[in-house]
Amino acid sequence: MRVNGKQYRAVWWDDGVVKYVDQRLIPYRFEVAEARTLGDVADAITSMGVRGAPTIGVMAAYGLALAADQGDDLAHAYKVLAETRPTAVNLKVGLDRVMGDDAGQILEAARRFDESEVAAAEAIGENGNQLITAGVRVLTHCNTGWLAAQDWGTAASVIFKAQ
Repeated sequence: MRVNGKQYRAVWWDDGVVKYVDQRLIPYRFEVAEARTLGDVADAITSMGVRGAPTIGVMAAYGLALAADQGDDLAHAYKVLAETRPTAVNLKVGLDRVMGDDAGQILEAARRFDESEVAAAEAIGENGNQLITAGVRVLTHCNTGWLAAQDWGTAASVIFKAQ
């Protein structure tokens, strides 16, 4: 998503820091927050600084990468992050995908998971677009936009592709 001329994802890795669009402030302010520790990542998830299962999964994946980068115990980091929002299915998926790699490859695994979430959201749009015809009305619920699912959104992706 482009904001004030700059391209953003909802969550991204930036030189040893997990950055995210702080959704607690929207719609009144657009602000990028930083998670520098495992605790910061966990807090961003539990306090709804990040929302939407796909984005939560990406945040958790980068949280494990941050923990690995800082030499934290990964089993403990996994447990802490898994307990932040247990109903977000992508949270556990992201943690499991990243945890399967060795400690030296966790950041790359988190980046691959991030890209897979973007691709999945875009595929939702491509497939759903086939159902959209002139005059059709689309009703969404929950958080379906780019902040919820890294770039495309889920149901919003269908609308973007149809447009």
